Amino acid sequence: SSDNFYYIIKTTNGGDTWEPNLILSYGFINSIFFTDAFTGYYVTGSGMGKTTNGGQNWLGQNCFSQSSLSVIVFTSPNTGFVAGGKGIIGKTTDGGGVLVGQNNIGDILSNIYSIFQNYPNPFNPVTNIKFDIPKRSNVKISIYDILGKEISVLVNEEMNPGTFEVNWDASNFPSGVYFYKIVTDNYSESRKMVLIK
Repeated sequence: SSDNFYYIIKTTNGGDTWEPNLILSYGFINSIFFTDAFTGYYVTGSGMGKTTNGGQNWLGQNCFSQSSLSVIVFTSPNTGFVAGGKGIIGKTTDGGGVLVGQNNIGDILSNIYSIFQNYPNPFNPVTNIKFDIPKRSNVKISIYDILGKEISVLVNEEMNPGTFEVNWDASNFPSGVYFYKIVTDNYSESRKMVLIK
């Protein structure tokens, strides 16, 4: 991109030479899909575009303002799907003219407690643990050794909804397998991690 203009680069000879096509878009192009030699689509941070002449000209449209579109796929010349951030899924049945049936799976996922795999893993000596709390809850996150003995408490408080990260510094512990566990009012889960010194 240059000065807010964006390009799609095209080849017609197997990649020996490339020809840029200037397009008007609503952000960096994240995905492109052609249903035949003439009809193609791209998606950007909040919009999509279409060509019906093999990429010589592109017509853009702003589709979403609340989410970044990251992929576009067509299953037939008229039926296609876009997906993006915040769980947006859109469908078109008229070749990209109108997107319908948008589902925000992010709203569903926002009601789910979760604790993610620590990173890095294996680690030495500090690792990061990320977790999601969908509603105000009492939250406890503890570290256990291989025998199941609680050796450290990272969190033990009432927390508001959100995504959080905590670090565990295992400088004072020997190499080995450890477990971390989250316990809330409605949820409990544990995961394994490995300390290598």
